[in-house]
Amino acid sequence: MGDQVHPGSPSIPPPATYAKPRHRGRRGGIASCCCCLLSTFCSLLFVLLLLAGITILVLWLVLKPIHLPKYSLDNVDFRSFSVGQNSTLNADILYTITANNPNKKIGIKYDNIDIQSSYDGQVFGRSTIPGFYQGHQNITTITSEVLVNDYALTSTSATTLASQIQSNSVPLHFRANAKVHVKIGSYTSPGFKVRVDCDVTMGVNPVLLKSKSCKLKRRS
Repeated sequence: MGDQVHPGSPSIPPPATYAKPRHRGRRGGIASCCCCLLSTFCSLLFVLLLLAGITILVLWLVLKPIHLPKYSLDNVDFRSFSVGQNSTLNADILYTITANNPNKKIGIKYDNIDIQSSYDGQVFGRSTIPGFYQGHQNITTITSEVLVNDYALTSTSATTLASQIQSNSVPLHFRANAKVHVKIGSYTSPGFKVRVDCDVTMGVNPVLLKSKSCKLKRRS
């Protein structure tokens, strides 16, 4: 027989169930914190870039136009210039160079300037001009002496040069390499390189700069 339910007997309630409380994981908090930091960093970066852009714009409006310095090879003087019987070159050459800074509010700072003299692709002499500062709207004249003692030319070059000395028409190549900085107040810019190349034709007797052709190149 089945179980019987007697009237008046107390009913037995079903067993209670309990839900475990859910705790928020640490990963969610860390991710939220990282997002806040990234957002703050991006905002600061934007503000800094905006301020830098405004500063550059103001400087450009105040200082424009900015002109590169101009250079010229004014004179070449042969104090001595000869080829020996053993194909050696002896010379004393004086170069006169002019640097012109046309800017009204910008100074130019030079590191050492390297001077090279060459003939037929052979660099036979060098000299160095010490670094200096050139103020705004300034023209500076510089001299550099190249002394050459017993430089060995190739036999072909020596023969050709001796013939050109006799005909009073000697072709030479002049090169000046310089590192230049722009100076605005107390600020000095990183340097950039400039190079001046000149092809000259010289008379020896009498000494005369017959012709010259110069080019200015800016290098990074």
